[in-house]
Amino acid sequence: MPVLCFLHGLCEAAPVEIRQALTRHGPLRHRATCHAIHSFVVVAPQLPSPQDRWRDHVEEVLDIVREVQHSFGGNPRRACLTGFSYGADGVFEVADANPDSWVGLWAVDPTRVPEQAPTQPTWLSLGEMSRTKKGEYEERLRVLSQADNKLSEFACEDRGLDHVGTATAAYGDETVYQWLLQRGF
Repeated sequence: MPVLCFLHGLCEAAPVEIRQALTRHGPLRHRATCHAIHSFVVVAPQLPSPQDRWRDHVEEVLDIVREVQHSFGGNPRRACLTGFSYGADGVFEVADANPDSWVGLWAVDPTRVPEQAPTQPTWLSLGEMSRTKKGEYEERLRVLSQADNKLSEFACEDRGLDHVGTATAAYGDETVYQWLLQRGF
């Protein structure tokens, strides 16, 4: 099975109890679609403190994904990366640091525009935090992908929801999970 790595937002870092933190938003949320846990091995690392610092934990994230691939039968050639809020910023940072590890990216309402365009197929779910930067996201990714990386696929959706509503709707919809499952073939 493919591995889906979820990077949480600021309010889910330690010392918040891990079960509560990783089921608040994202693919492990109670109201998220069952498609995530039936189609993927889901892994959700937790930051050791509340900070916007996924870029400082790239190796730890990769080690966790590799261990899950080895121990739980995850396909080593089909890992996808998703995140919400600061975790969505982390999607771009972690993918940029090790682009060959991911066949698809899904950023849900990131708070800032990535510095580099990803080389992997990317789905961007816009919400309250990123909506005001929609043009900047699209332009930056388009320009960077054409100039540097030739981004193979880029999808952008905006359901007109607030920050948390965007996460709830995005992770509760099977569309992107299906899209991610098609990556890597």
